[in-house]
Amino acid sequence: MTSCYLLDTNIAIALLNGDPAITQQIKNIPTVRLSVTIVGELLYGAEKSQRTDSNR
Repeated sequence: MTSCYLLDTNIAIALLNGDPAITQQIKNIPTVRLSVTIVGELLYGAEKSQRTDSNR
């Protein structure tokens, strides 16, 4: 069975922002996933952000 990691919102945001430490660790994980709840939180946060256009 292949191991995978389920990312939480904070890690997903750090990854989207290009955090080098997170990016390096994610490269070593064969499979990462996001729950539908996390996707919803990311979309909600992007829409409520002051940078809505750049978040799309």
